[in-house]
Amino acid sequence: MNLEGKHIALLATNGFEDDELTKPMQGIKDAGANVTVISERTADITGKNGTTVSVDLAVEDVIHDDYDGLLLPGGLQNPDTLRLNDDAIDFIGEFFAAH
Repeated sequence: MNLEGKHIALLATNGFEDDELTKPMQGIKDAGANVTVISERTADITGKNGTTVSVDLAVEDVIHDDYDGLLLPGGLQNPDTLRLNDDAIDFIGEFFAAH
């Protein structure tokens, strides 16, 4: 798969399932895409098993039109936390309505 020149938003927060973030993110990068890690704040986030990931942007600062794809890693805590964040819900909804 060639994703050269594509820009992918990766939306996650603390408690993500480590392999469900790191492996797809690496695969997307290996396919040539740029990945922007987005979370509730720009502080590092930590997975369920201790993987730390640097955050590029806070979800309140993103524009859905800037991205060609969206990755939402699994886990229990990650989606539960994001579904309580109005900015995250708005971003996801706007992204899917536009794409």
